[in-house]
Amino acid sequence: MRRHSNPPPPRRPGQGESTSAIFGGSNRAGTDPGAALPRPTIPPRYLAGSDALQDVLGHTPGCIALSRQGAISSCDCRIRPIEDSAVVISMVIQYVRLSGYGKHSLPSVLTELLSRQLEGGDPACRVVAAWLVDLGILDAGILRGGAAR
Repeated sequence: MRRHSNPPPPRRPGQGESTSAIFGGSNRAGTDPGAALPRPTIPPRYLAGSDALQDVLGHTPGCIALSRQGAISSCDCRIRPIEDSAVVISMVIQYVRLSGYGKHSLPSVLTELLSRQLEGGDPACRVVAAWLVDLGILDAGILRGGAAR
């Protein structure tokens, strides 16, 4: 007696197979809960500077937190053009004028912005920093920390 066997039904991709068998390679985001997530193709971007400065620049608290963890490589925050040396100088001079020319110390956010410009070697910021030292608003050490050019 001859047995007639029916051929197995055609399989669709993904039916009874892992994604690694279909696409070749490791099961990155498949069904294996122990599988490691894929490494990002773009390196994470860590925000430099204090949280207060990043807030002034326009980053949201969530963006700042994610960046500190190295979990993002870019953000969609509306960044203010505050990193420009002309904007930094303008803010510093405006604060000094409004605060009575040396009666109050410079806020830490403005000091940090100015020191970042000094580290970049901006000559106009060096002049403003020297003026602030002469007024007694800023410590002279900030001039030594900036790159002299």
